[in-house]
Amino acid sequence: MAVIRARAFWALVTVAALWLIVTVAVRGLKQDPRFLATPSFSNARGPAWGGVQVVVPALERLEALGPINLFDPQLVRKIRAALREVPGVAGVDDVRRHWPNRYSVAFRVHRPVAVVEIEGHHIPVTRKGVVLPAAPYDRATRGLFRIHGVRTPPPALGERWESEALFDALATVRQLARHRTEFEALRLRWIDVSEAHDRRQGVLLGGDENLTARWGAPREHLGENMVPKKLEYLRLVSRNLAWARGHEIELRFGSLYRRPLPTTP
Repeated sequence: MAVIRARAFWALVTVAALWLIVTVAVRGLKQDPRFLATPSFSNARGPAWGGVQVVVPALERLEALGPINLFDPQLVRKIRAALREVPGVAGVDDVRRHWPNRYSVAFRVHRPVAVVEIEGHHIPVTRKGVVLPAAPYDRATRGLFRIHGVRTPPPALGERWESEALFDALATVRQLARHRTEFEALRLRWIDVSEAHDRRQGVLLGGDENLTARWGAPREHLGENMVPKKLEYLRLVSRNLAWARGHEIELRFGSLYRRPLPTTP
């Protein structure tokens, strides 16, 4: 029994000594300037829909973070915390050390689906209503729907915009997104939700072909055509532009009809 206890004691002493040696060694390595690492940007091309400019704010934030020693146990936490400060970053997937003085980060950026126009500002938003900075998304927002009629002030960048009118607009964007090229002749460019809360009015679509289309409720409900029927009507309108031009087209009910647009005084 005494022999077993002696062996256990020396095993503990050995483990403690090794732990001390490793701790001292790592502490020394953490001070070694040879292992001060900076991010590797060699593959920073950005997504096809937005280009490198949508990832530039994240790269600039990592540069501002400065070199981090690869032996620093807080390296991953520091990098993740820095990127959480960038409104366009949706999440960090992976951080890898590349010896002796580089690290790489795999992260995702938010993708805008529309632009809210409010009080002279053009604010990109994601499908969930997260607010994005305008400048990095200049290329990414070309050709996206413009949303009019949101009256709730926007939150800080990177936060979700809690607005029922905006959610109505984003629901409409989702319903139209896959079919938009089919209606290119209509040149639909904007979605007006200023009356979306009113079941008698609903969402209005429009563009630059001197016509608008009353889309109605942004969510399917009893008393209106279902979305596939509204899309079918839009296809008919796109093939009969001369008939539709200068009118508001009603898509909500059993018949496709038109009413003249109000004349500008």
